[in-house]
Amino acid sequence: MLPNNLDWSCLSLTEMEPRQLFELFKIRQEIFVIEQSCIYPDIDKYDLSCWHLLGYGFDLELHAYCRLLKPGGAYEESTIGRVFVVKEYRGLGLARNLMSEAHRRCESILGTKTIRLNAQVYLQKFYESIGYKSVSLPYDEDGIMHIEMLRTG
Repeated sequence: MLPNNLDWSCLSLTEMEPRQLFELFKIRQEIFVIEQSCIYPDIDKYDLSCWHLLGYGFDLELHAYCRLLKPGGAYEESTIGRVFVVKEYRGLGLARNLMSEAHRRCESILGTKTIRLNAQVYLQKFYESIGYKSVSLPYDEDGIMHIEMLRTG
């Protein structure tokens, strides 16, 4: 299996094996807290009710992830959040594959094509390239500039 051809699982928190859960939260901590030097509560109430989209590589390790929140969760629309690609696999097209799979899962599981996300500003052009439009001015969230974006499908 090529590094950009991942095996996808979309699970609720209760469906995850302990090893999957450990790996997921360990990597989220490494990326969102340590790598980005941002001290904030990464694990939150949304983890309990969302779908966790996990992309595993040929080595059976987690390479890409995001969480999917149903409409009415964080926003009126479905929401994609906590998007990551593990550092050593960035630049291989995994983020585009991840988002494509996330869009498919939002439609099939959550029943919607309209999706909101809070993007880090430096990723705005990437998200625009896959159909998102800015719907806010940039704002500071935990010391990192973000922008709200919407994709209507």
